[in-house]
Amino acid sequence: MAVEDAAMLAKLFSRLRNKDQISTFLHVFQDLREDRCAIIMHTEQHSLYFQTMPAGPQQEQRNQEMRAWTAQGKSVFGISEAFEQWSQLKELCVYDADDEADDWWFTWGLLCERAKQRLLDMEADMKIARLRSLRVRV
Repeated sequence: MAVEDAAMLAKLFSRLRNKDQISTFLHVFQDLREDRCAIIMHTEQHSLYFQTMPAGPQQEQRNQEMRAWTAQGKSVFGISEAFEQWSQLKELCVYDADDEADDWWFTWGLLCERAKQRLLDMEADMKIARLRSLRVRV
């Protein structure tokens, strides 16, 4: 997760053009990473429980299913709970923090930057118009 964090921060801050963007980038980082981190925590906790289940009926059922699948020459990941766990782990591995940051930038970041620039341009036009109106009166 730390490597993903670093990659995303690096990608976001590679777009930094002025210090006003810093707080925006930090908020975006929080928004983009929060769900991902929660999913990872849930998946890891589930995986840990599945692998270190205490002795009892649930553990016996898991072990019997795994033995049966192995005896048939099938992968133990065909078992519904193991398959779900494996699918979640595969999903975690294909995540690309760079792509996620780029997606945000091209979907929202550029739009925000253009809106800020448009607002600055409008304010400058209004100041010029006021100055011109003052010159005409004199």
